[in-house]
Amino acid sequence: MPGTDGIEAAVAALASASAKVRDSLERVWDGSDFVARSVSRDSTLIPRLIAQQDFERSLSSGDFAARAPQVPSTSTGAEAEWMGELRCWRRREFVRIAWRDLANWAPLSETLADLSAVADAAIGAACEFAMRTLVARHGVPRSQALEAQPLIVVGMGKLGGGELNFSSDIDLIFLFPEHGETDGPRPMANEEFFTRVGQMLVRLLDAPTADGFVFRVDLRLRPFGASGPLVASFASFEDYLLRHGRDWERYAYVKARAITGLKQYAQIFASAVRPFVYRRYLDYGVFESLREMKTLIEREVEKRELADDVKLGPGGIREIEFIVQAFSSFAADAIGTCKHRCSRTPCRGWMVQSSCQARWSLILTLPIPICAASRIGCRCSRMSRLIACRRRIARAHALLMQWVLLIGRRSSTSSTGTGAG
Repeated sequence: MPGTDGIEAAVAALASASAKVRDSLERVWDGSDFVARSVSRDSTLIPRLIAQQDFERSLSSGDFAARAPQVPSTSTGAEAEWMGELRCWRRREFVRIAWRDLANWAPLSETLADLSAVADAAIGAACEFAMRTLVARHGVPRSQALEAQPLIVVGMGKLGGGELNFSSDIDLIFLFPEHGETDGPRPMANEEFFTRVGQMLVRLLDAPTADGFVFRVDLRLRPFGASGPLVASFASFEDYLLRHGRDWERYAYVKARAITGLKQYAQIFASAVRPFVYRRYLDYGVFESLREMKTLIEREVEKRELADDVKLGPGGIREIEFIVQAFSSFAADAIGTCKHRCSRTPCRGWMVQSSCQARWSLILTLPIPICAASRIGCRCSRMSRLIACRRRIARAHALLMQWVLLIGRRSSTSSTGTGAG
C-alpha cells in the first residue's frame, strides 16, 4: 500500500512525542488531507519535526531562512537535486504550520506570517541559486560606475502584505538598479542577465517535479503586464509609474514589499513608489476610479456566479482588500497609522477620526473570512461565522461606496462653484 512506510514511521515517532502532540493527532488528521498525504509521502517528515520539537514552538522569519536548503557552492549539475530539497523543505514547513493552526496552538497572525516567511525564504534561496549560477557563467553585473548590481524581488498581493494562505500563489516583480554589463569573460547586458536570473528563479519555484512545486509564481503585475519585459531598471520603472501607472496599480502597490535587495528598494520606494501611491494632497479623481472598479468587480461576480465565493463574492477577501487599500491610498498621508500593507490591520487611525466610527467599526471583523480562506486547503471552515461576517463586510463595503459617492458629488459641486465664480 503506497505511503505505508510514512504512516508507520509517523506512528513510531508520535509514540515518543509529548502528550500534547499525541492528543492533537486526531484533530489534525481529520482536518487536513494535505497533512495526511504529506506524511504518507515522506517517512522522515514527522520524526524530524518531533525530534526538533517544531510542533510546540514558534519560529521567526530568520529561523525559516536558516532552515531552508543551503545553496551549493557550485550549481553545475546540482539544480535538479536542489529543487527536490527545496520542495521537501517547503512540504515539511507547511505541515508544521498546518498542524499548529489546526491544533489551535498558533493564532491567525502567526499562521499567515509563517506561510509568508516560508515564501520569503524560498524566494531568497532561489534568487541566490540563480545569481550564483549566472555569475559563474557571465560575471557580476555592474553599473557604468562598476558597482555590483543585485536583483530586487518585490512581493505583491498577499505575499507583500505578509498574509499568504496555504493555497496562495505569489505575485512578484523583478527590478534592478542600473544598466551596464557583466564583468566576466562572456559579458552580457544587465537587463538580459537579470531576465535570465528571473526566468531561472521562477523555474526553481514553479516547475512541477516528482516532489511537487514550491509556489506558483505570477508575474502579471509587472509594468505593462504579461506583454512587458520580465525585469525593469529603476529608471524605466519610475518612468512607467509616472506615465502609465493606473489607479488599480496605486492600490496594488500599497502592499508592495521588497524580499531581496531591501537597501536598494528603499531608494526607488522613496523616489517613485511612495509618491505614486500616497499623494501629497487628496486626489478626488480617486473616487470616480473607485466607483468604476467596484462596478467591474460586481459584473465579474454576477457573470461568473461567484456570490458564494469566499474570495470574490460579496463580503469576501477581495472586498476586504478593496476597503483597506482604498483607505490606505487616499488617507495615509493625512494619518500615518493607515500605512499598513496587511488587510488584517485595518485603518483604525482613520476610523477614530471619522464621524461614522460606529458604522466603520464593522471592518474590525476582517480576520474571520481571511482565517477561513487560509484554512480552505486544510478543509476547515466555520461556515456560520463566515457567512455572518461576510454579511457585515458587504454592509461595510456598501457604506464605503456611499461615502465615496457623497465625497465625489461634493467635490464636483465645489469644482463647479469655483469655476462659476
